[in-house]
Amino acid sequence: MFSGRISDAVAKQIEKKIAENNDLNALSNSELADLAVEFVGDAPPSSVPRETVIEILSQQPQISEWRSTVKQRAVEAAKQKVSE
Repeated sequence: MFSGRISDAVAKQIEKKIAENNDLNALSNSELADLAVEFVGDAPPSSVPRETVIEILSQQPQISEWRSTVKQRAVEAAKQKVSE
């Protein structure tokens, strides 16, 4: 789902946290910056409060769609484990 603007390891770490919590608050400041780079094209200035960054990112349609996809994949994986 990521375009390659950030490393695969960072992308997997972010996706794991979103799959577990589905909440941008679970991400560190650097992970939020990486998410902004990936979806918006640039990291927010360090002077912007964390809460503002989370609010802005939460309002981005592509991030909402991505979060839904990650959540759905987590649900499907859980169902698969239960059925096994």
